[in-house]
Amino acid sequence: MTGVAHPWTDRVAAKDARAPAANRDQIIDTMRGIAILMVIGIHSLPQPLDTGWAVAIDAALRPCVADFPVSHRDT
Repeated sequence: MTGVAHPWTDRVAAKDARAPAANRDQIIDTMRGIAILMVIGIHSLPQPLDTGWAVAIDAALRPCVADFPVSHRDT
């Protein structure tokens, strides 16, 4: 019988790269959650933006795209 390599075996053996809960910064996590909700809000707006209220909401939510925190791992 030949052995079959499973692509998920490397992921199971790999070290979990997420930070332990005690080491996480709650402020950054909160900002990340708010930014996620803002991006969802942008994608929920009717397209094209042909009403004044939609343009105003889009303008208010748009800064979250540039401020969305990127996950960095210590290697």
